[in-house]
Amino acid sequence: MRQLAKQLAFALGTVSPFYEVALLLSKVSNHPKIELRLKKIRAERRFSSLIGVPCPVQSGPFKGLIYPFKSAFYSSFSPKILGCYEEELHGELENLLEQDYDLAIDIGSAEGYYAAGILFKKRELRLLAFDIDKTARSMTRKIAEVNLLSDRLSIHEGCSPTDLKKIKPNEKVLIICDCEGFENELFTVETIAHLASSSLLIELHDQYVPGTTKRLSDIFSLSHRLVLIESKNRGESHPLLKQLGFSYSEMGLLLSEERDGIMGSKPMNWLIATPKSK
Repeated sequence: MRQLAKQLAFALGTVSPFYEVALLLSKVSNHPKIELRLKKIRAERRFSSLIGVPCPVQSGPFKGLIYPFKSAFYSSFSPKILGCYEEELHGELENLLEQDYDLAIDIGSAEGYYAAGILFKKRELRLLAFDIDKTARSMTRKIAEVNLLSDRLSIHEGCSPTDLKKIKPNEKVLIICDCEGFENELFTVETIAHLASSSLLIELHDQYVPGTTKRLSDIFSLSHRLVLIESKNRGESHPLLKQLGFSYSEMGLLLSEERDGIMGSKPMNWLIATPKSK
């Protein structure tokens, strides 16, 4: 049942986690969250049809990257096309991308938006993408192929502390991490000793592992400068969406990355860690 719901989620082009799709399919209800979920799914599908895919990212750090999918992998689709996805991070991400690195690593790469975007911006860089989901790895492979980036990308299953310990303390590595709470297993005092020259952008999941933000901030602060970024609401308007004829309520759903309470979600934090030794 779980696998079927997951397949249906992808087929429908929904950004919902698969258990929520199962809920939609198995329960007749007038619950407002379910109604909003259905409205978001319909708006995403309409946006995908109107914008046409493949299409280039319209703005932001990865402007010009070709996005070949009709839906994102368990995240918000339209903000990625519009270029406002996780825009709280754009300034810090641009600063990170101005630096030179020996290697980049994307842990929890999903459909490869960040992995391909980084390779698109850093034309000499190699990147290792990790994701435990087979569909995600397949999508990462496709977005790299469409953007002619495959020769600098290596795709793997789960990343482990052992993988991070292969990094030499003097190696400059850019690490992007979004692994649903597993960051607590990956980043320990022992593994961070290998990351003294590395820069990291970590999505924090206190909702899964309470205390994540404090624990990682405490251990990274010994060797890295830290910036903590909080998620923000997106508003209900965007010029392109308005041009395409979406209402304000539809634009609010399309711009939402589900960190704003609209679907019962909660705000999230990211940790930016850069070496003190630089």
